[in-house]
Parts: sequence; structure tokens; C-alpha cells
Amino acid sequence: MRKSNKANHVTMIGAVITAGLLVLSSTTGAHAASVKQGVACAKKGAKTTAGGTKYTCGVNPASSSKKLVWVTSDCISSDTAYKSSVTESNAFANQQISALNQIAESIDASKKLVDVLNQQISDAKTKKYIVDYDHAVKPAIPITAIGVDAAIAALQAKVIVDTTKRDNAGAQRDLVRATLAKTYNDSQILAFANDLSGSIRNSDKNVQNYANWIRAYSGYDGSISSTNKNIANLQKILTNLNDRLAKAQAQVTSMTSRYDVAKAQQPTLLAQIKTNSSQALQFRTIACKAGL
Repeated sequence: MRKSNKANHVTMIGAVITAGLLVLSSTTGAHAASVKQGVACAKKGAKTTAGGTKYTCGVNPASSSKKLVWVTSDCISSDTAYKSSVTESNAFANQQISALNQIAESIDASKKLVDVLNQQISDAKTKKYIVDYDHAVKPAIPITAIGVDAAIAALQAKVIVDTTKRDNAGAQRDLVRATLAKTYNDSQILAFANDLSGSIRNSDKNVQNYANWIRAYSGYDGSISSTNKNIANLQKILTNLNDRLAKAQAQVTSMTSRYDVAKAQQPTLLAQIKTNSSQALQFRTIACKAGL
């Protein structure tokens, strides 16, 4: 009789445990079934896992509703990717517009420089330049030429005249020196050359002439050197202006070509980036669909 009661008691305990397990299993299954994407939740930021899927309590980014619902991690990551794509698309569009504007500004600046350089070249060809002085009157009157080309030509002609005068002065100097050599030795003649002021006051006319011809030669030679420098400077004016003009014109051509290429490519590039954003939006719509 006692063994029968004990067996009944064990059977009752087993039944209670089994019933408890069934209740627990039923409760867990019910919780898993209740957590789906789009199902309302209470605490923002709360996290749970059901059926191997991770959920976070928040607003579904693909829905116009602002209510708190369970959303999957895939929904959240696809929303992040979509927003990043939109940001990149807007940034790219603004960058393209800015780049085109900068190229256009560079083209305008180069065109203005071309106009300025052309004006400077025109001015150089009409400007009045002093090429010499008329010392026959007091004070000396400047001799001018109109335009840099005419000024260069006038200065080159002056070099020819002064070269002839210098060479003549050199020949006369050498003739007088030959005459002095009959009376003076080399050291004395060198002393005459080194002291021109004293030689000009010398009582010997040949010594005076020798000093004067040395001075004349030196004066013409210095004038030739100075005139050649002026010629070089005037030649640099047009050379520099023309070089800068050529570079500015090449810049206009290069930048215009670059602008045309960039402008032609822009629609395709913008369409591609918009396509990427559209695809990201489609992925988000799928990933954030209610019931997942």
C-alpha cells in the first residue's frame, strides 16, 4: 500500500514538471512570435533577438510613422548605407558644380589677361620713346620715335653711327700715339693715357690730341654699350608681352577644352550616382519591410 502511494506521488511530480516545461515553452514561443519588424515596442534603444534575427526598438526609417517599433539590424544598416549614398550624391553634385564654376572663372580670368596683354602690346607699338638727344641746342632736345619697333630701329641706326665714330676716334688715337712714340717712351705715353685731364693741359699739342681721341673713343664706346642695353630692354618688352600672351591664350584653350569635357561627362556621372542612391533606397525598403 505504501509503495503504491509513493509511485502515485512521483507520477504527480513528473506531471507538474512536464506541465511547467510546456508552459515555459509556450511562453518563449509566444515571445518569439510577437517580435517582428513593425511590431510596437515600448523602450527606444531596447534590443532583443528572435529566431536568430537581431532587433532594436526605434522608428522604422522606411515608414512615415514615428511610432516605436521593432526594426532589424539589416534595416538599420541599409538605412545608414542609403543616407550615406544620399550625402555622397549631394556632395558630388555640389563638387561638380563648384568645379565647373572654378574652371569658368579661370577661363574668364585668362581671357581678361589676354585683353590686357593685347592692349599693352598695342600701347608699346604707339608709345613715344626717347632714342637720343640733340646736343646742338641748350638745353638738349630729346629725339623720339613712335612705337617700340621704330625706337629699336632708331637705336640700332645710332649704334652704327657711333661705331663708325668710335672706330675713327680709335684710328686717330693710334696715329697720334705713333707720332708720340718718336718723342716719348712707352711709360711716358702710358702716363699720358692714365692722366687724361693732365694730358689735355699739356703744352704738347700731340699729347693733348692723344688724350682727346682717347676720350672720344671711350665716349662713343660707352654710348654704344648703353644703346645696346636699351635695345635689349625694348626687345624684351615685346618678347615678354608676346610670351605671356601666348601662354594666356594657351590657358584659355586648355581650360575651355577641360570645361567642355567636364560638362559633357557631368550628366552621366550624376545619373550614375543617383542610380546608386536609388538602389540603396530599394535595399532599405526591402530590408525594412514590416513582418520580417
